[in-house]
Amino acid sequence: MKVAFLTQASIASTLKKLMAGYDEFYWAVAWGTENKHSDLLAENKKKIKQLIFGTHFYQTDPKLLEQFVGEKSVRVMPNDAPGTFHPKVYLFIKGNQAAAIVGSANFTNGAMSKNEEAAVMLTADSSDSVIQGIKDMVGEAWQDGKAIDQDFLDAYRLHYRATAHYRRELGKQRKLVKPGKSARNKGLQLWSWDEYARKVQNDPHHAYDGRIALLKEARELFVRNDYFADMTDDERRAIAGFSRTGILLKNNGVDDWGWFGSMNGAGDFKNLILENSQHISDALDEIPLSGEVTKDQFDGFIASFEKAFAKKSHKGGVPTASRLLAMKRPDLFVCVNGKNRTLLGADLGFSPTTLTFDKYWDQVVMPITDCAWWQTARPRGQQGKLWDGRAAMLDSIYYEGQN
Repeated sequence: MKVAFLTQASIASTLKKLMAGYDEFYWAVAWGTENKHSDLLAENKKKIKQLIFGTHFYQTDPKLLEQFVGEKSVRVMPNDAPGTFHPKVYLFIKGNQAAAIVGSANFTNGAMSKNEEAAVMLTADSSDSVIQGIKDMVGEAWQDGKAIDQDFLDAYRLHYRATAHYRRELGKQRKLVKPGKSARNKGLQLWSWDEYARKVQNDPHHAYDGRIALLKEARELFVRNDYFADMTDDERRAIAGFSRTGILLKNNGVDDWGWFGSMNGAGDFKNLILENSQHISDALDEIPLSGEVTKDQFDGFIASFEKAFAKKSHKGGVPTASRLLAMKRPDLFVCVNGKNRTLLGADLGFSPTTLTFDKYWDQVVMPITDCAWWQTARPRGQQGKLWDGRAAMLDSIYYEGQN
């Protein structure tokens, strides 16, 4: 038996030569996508004896699988199979000759073109015990696999599309927060839920109960009204942060909606709320009341929000926009304004003077959702209400107002 080490630069070219030069293919590969050799594989379908692709985490592209619908020699390992199907084994046989590539490279575009990969190529007599061991391993996996028929492909394609966002997010670089020199809570991201809850409940302004009640009432307003534009004048003013509205919070009778960012001084914003701007309503429609909120949905909110101010002398900024976001989805958004941005910026590592719409998602939302306390499962009882507003409630810690 001969053994050769293959670097990333030679894996793809060697694989191409083996596909052209050998008569039988036995492959077990964790993931596959369209790549510079996928058409060559499809052209050599008759050479495939047993080939199985994994589908765990929906990493295998349905466009690749589509080329093998109905091919009895090609199967997939279902996503719900126990453990993770993770081999990268390519075995080729021609008569009494055999070659195998075993290493880190999946049959993906990344592995065939740009990833850092490593493998060994084994060449030996096809009766060699190592070759037979590889062939047996592929055969056992293939037996456990599922045929690629149209029903499977249609269902898999739906799941693949539904999980596309998560794959993109996993591929993004997540930056560790670097608190500023003046940071008070340098361990903010590492707090446990209990630490976070203790900090929030230790509100020096004694407004914890009022804040929780306000968020509960805000959610009920969004639940009762299909659109922001459907709310009454007072209800819209309350959501927008105008302190005195005449609306009583059901739980405690407080009628001050100024917590989480009072917008009493935002003249043009106030006028748009009183005018019942359709653009403001459209902006809030971009953000779902429950479930995931994507960057695209956030960008849609900002686009409509900015349209509302097209003819106004004073444009809406992060404080007014994030106030609305925090009222509709307090689990994800915190209102960043003049009363909290200095301390919050120091702890989250953003510059309070240069925070823009373009930076808010990456510098505020992403660091918050990376926090250990934010990712904790929803607690039972009263703390569940805090969990529902856990991003917005950071204002309890960072608000610099008058006692």
